Amino acid sequence: METYKEKLIRVPNYKDSRGDICVIEFEKLYGFIPRRSYYISNVPLNKNRADHGHLELQQVFLPISGRFVIDISDKSGTRTYKLNSNSETLYVPKKKWRKLYNFSENCICLVYASLEYDLSDYYYDKEDFIKEL
Repeated sequence: METYKEKLIRVPNYKDSRGDICVIEFEKLYGFIPRRSYYISNVPLNKNRADHGHLELQQVFLPISGRFVIDISDKSGTRTYKLNSNSETLYVPKKKWRKLYNFSENCICLVYASLEYDLSDYYYDKEDFIKEL
């Protein structure tokens, strides 16, 4: 799937009398197999997460509970996504700046990453990152 455009992807959601089950088949949906996963929780009101860029890392963001907003930026500008459904994910390809904010109380954001942690792929100055692109 490696494109250079982020994309909202609804995961298959199967419902019956026992409840719902959402199925994520990574390679089929996102084009990569995760090498790392983590979750973000207990974010104080009015605090941001991420606010950095990656040249190589691809990610998938999934609101397990609650809601949050994510801005994705590159040379073409900034796009805003409101994630509030545990059956909707945001795929973010490499070469994107991301900023997460407006977390609801008790929000849990699950993140899948295409690579193991590598500090050399993190960019914390947005202007330098955009120039690097």
